[in-house]
Amino acid sequence: MVIDAPTAQRFIETYKDFLGSLVTAQDKAGQRLTQWLALGRDRFVADRALLDNYRKAHPSADAEMLDAIAQTQFGQWVHLKDTNTYSVLMDMDATRAYAVLGLTQPLRHIDAGEGYVMGSGLVMKAALVPLHGRWVCDGLIQNPVWLGPGYKRSYTGSYTAPRKADGFSAEPPGQPTSSSVPSMR
Repeated sequence: MVIDAPTAQRFIETYKDFLGSLVTAQDKAGQRLTQWLALGRDRFVADRALLDNYRKAHPSADAEMLDAIAQTQFGQWVHLKDTNTYSVLMDMDATRAYAVLGLTQPLRHIDAGEGYVMGSGLVMKAALVPLHGRWVCDGLIQNPVWLGPGYKRSYTGSYTAPRKADGFSAEPPGQPTSSSVPSMR
């Protein structure tokens, strides 16, 4: 339920360097790593041209990982369920669902902060990154909120509509198929 370790490490280093370039030393002061990385991500979401500026300033940066960052899907997601091979995240409109892997640990084991551990019925702000033919959560979980039982049932019931209407994405568009993807743990 995670992407292969070498790809995860390449992504983490590139993402950390890029997002770190978007925050100041003052932004970092007194903040946990995940907090200032999330601030950098928020700045990138607000101005996607920041990635082009970073590429120009860092021509030797990992181009493949920067391309993945450029295609990142940001949003509020409902963690619907975990299967043996991936977690299912759905957008808040219940129109798109994604088969998602973790970077270094399965989503269900991620500490979402504020005493929350990921699991079915958790709504959170996060990014989905296309890496080696799979959607991968960036691990920067913000604003975790548990759905009440009625909302959870509603989203779970809504899951069949995206599946029937080609709204379920196991593989990012334009990415290699899973048969050509490196093995996952």
